[in-house]
Amino acid sequence: AIGKPMIDFTMPGMDGKDITLSEIVKDNKLVFIDFWASWCGPCRASIPELKEIYADYHDKGLEFFAVSYDDKRENWLKAIEEEELNWPNASNLAGWNCPTALQYAIRGIPASVLITQDGVIVARSLRGQELREKIEELLQ
Repeated sequence: AIGKPMIDFTMPGMDGKDITLSEIVKDNKLVFIDFWASWCGPCRASIPELKEIYADYHDKGLEFFAVSYDDKRENWLKAIEEEELNWPNASNLAGWNCPTALQYAIRGIPASVLITQDGVIVARSLRGQELREKIEELLQ
């Protein structure tokens, strides 16, 4: 919930090496976790705008962390390549059985959580202009 501490987790990245949320959070002013999947049309449709936001704010302390609910590795990796995603991507390839679905109360995707460097959840389910405005406010 907003105002509560994040729930840390570790998940395999594209290269099979583990990525831990707290490690990303400690090195960035804000972390946007994007819960998505290769098969999710609305998720894929939002990527161009997310890439613009990332380009505008990454150098100011924003990092993205994509958590996929895919269950087929080849589909997940193909989508990352097609969308040219250059931020950390992780998946345990468990689909909706991924523990983060329960931990973060994700009932549909796309979904997102915005976390500050001190590990506090400050927003949920933001996209587009709402996300941009919240990032602007928090990075001032």
